[in-house]
Amino acid sequence: MDARDTLQQNHGRNTVIKNSTSTESTKHTRIVQHKVLMLGDSHLKGSVVKLRSELSPKFKVFGVIRLGAGAEQIVNSSAEDLQNLHSHDVVVLNAGANDVYKNNKGVALTQITKFIQRNYGTNIIILDIPQRYDLSSSSCVNSETEEFNRQLKKIATLYNHVSLLETNLKRECFKKHGLHWNSLGKTLVVKLISMQINKVLRKELLTPVNLTWIDNALLGNVDSCSEGMIPLSVNVNVSMDSENTVSCNEEMITLSDNVNISMDSENIRNSLTQS
Repeated sequence: MDARDTLQQNHGRNTVIKNSTSTESTKHTRIVQHKVLMLGDSHLKGSVVKLRSELSPKFKVFGVIRLGAGAEQIVNSSAEDLQNLHSHDVVVLNAGANDVYKNNKGVALTQITKFIQRNYGTNIIILDIPQRYDLSSSSCVNSETEEFNRQLKKIATLYNHVSLLETNLKRECFKKHGLHWNSLGKTLVVKLISMQINKVLRKELLTPVNLTWIDNALLGNVDSCSEGMIPLSVNVNVSMDSENTVSCNEEMITLSDNVNISMDSENIRNSLTQS
């Protein structure tokens, strides 16, 4: 059975679109390595199916889209699914537009911040909210939208498990009325989301090298390697393949494309060169 959207009325106030995959009825089972939960308002309508097609079969994509909902309703959706997400999974969140339109951006920012803090164990990608092309660029709503996105960016930088996806789509990516993305706009947004998901998960897969052996090494050279630690002689050279990336500080080293790290027993000196 193909994946499909199911609509139900939410006490006459909002329409909830639940998107799910019918894995039980598929003939060929697939190994799911990552789950992607999409939570949003009408701007993400239809995006779950598009993202499912964009990502590889190792991803399970599902979501709850609440048309006309504010941030509080959106972030409190699908609580059970959120509890089952881990560090190799992703939440895509698009919330706050309807709050901004009602001059409630502060409420939306508070709800999003609480959501981030509650769900520290998984990756969160937050979409900014688009400009309204049915209004002038100098309108109060668009000014509030710009301010909301600025605040959202500041919030995202405070948390390691959160990233902000800035869409910045032009007028031709919106429907004639100028409020929602058209087919081209949604396709571009889904591609951006897909790229961001893969970027986030690549970052999660980086393997750190523990440097807790440095103190012992400074007292005397370590001649053997145990528990995954690298022994420190007078000089240490490490070369890694292109699937890793580089980052170096006093506590942790993550290595990448042909990185050489040299250290001596008197001064811990990191020399990073890429060939």
